[in-house]
Amino acid sequence: MRAARSELYADIGTFVIENYRNRGFSTASASIVAKRVQESSQTPIWSTGENNFASQKVAQKIGFTEVARRTYVILEKN
Repeated sequence: MRAARSELYADIGTFVIENYRNRGFSTASASIVAKRVQESSQTPIWSTGENNFASQKVAQKIGFTEVARRTYVILEKN
């Protein structure tokens, strides 16, 4: 589980080792974390790549809805 927090928001997400995927670990752990974030008066945020359908599915299962899309530019090393 990764997380980044500010005063108002907490960005959460998960990563599961391939051999343990499709067992509900992401959904269960992210659900608990999102609930705790809300209990601390913060808003949970879920960020994912547009082609990361597994991550999007987990987010939808626990109640997240898409509100915006952003473009990120990454500086490559030469």
